Amino acid sequence: MAKVLIIEDDEVIARGMARHLETAGFDAVGVANGETGLARLRYERPDVCVLDLMLPGIDGWRVIEQARDEGIGTPIVVVSARGTEHDRVHALEIGDRGAPPKTVASALGYRLAGASVGGGAVVLFAADPAVPDAEVTLPDVPTRRLILAGLEPGAAYALQFTSSYAPGAPEWTLSARANDSGVLEAAWDQQKGRLRLKRLATAGR
Repeated sequence: MAKVLIIEDDEVIARGMARHLETAGFDAVGVANGETGLARLRYERPDVCVLDLMLPGIDGWRVIEQARDEGIGTPIVVVSARGTEHDRVHALEIGDRGAPPKTVASALGYRLAGASVGGGAVVLFAADPAVPDAEVTLPDVPTRRLILAGLEPGAAYALQFTSSYAPGAPEWTLSARANDSGVLEAAWDQQKGRLRLKRLATAGR
């Protein structure tokens, strides 16, 4: 079961994200400050970290910097109310997956769940690295990247997206391998439709 660490001091937001992920079969744990978040990144090594920037004590910037300085390669997805161009550029420079503003719509499906972050990325987590296939309905939110995490490291996957605006044949397809961390990324400009994932081969095949 893929583990998601949520570092967010707003209890309502943290509970909401955790509830959606747990409903879809993920192990979601939330902490309310950067110090505890760093400790869990060090010793528990979750599959993905969802991080707010404005935290009490050690803020999100410092969490990213410290984690990367220590060689922690966990993918970090920043979801923050701080959405200026400077914030986004600075967050990318120090090693996160993007810092879009908090326009978030949940995406729940069969063995896949996550969120579409307006202006940023669709971030999805597989319920288990061994899943042979999965699918999810994506909301009507414009994004620029697709990030799939919790996959089998090195395995090959086929992706298909069918738009709700033009049902029928898939209008976007991709065959690619997950990296050594079980993450697959791609350029993305689709919205509102069904994304399907199928594992083609395990690592090394």
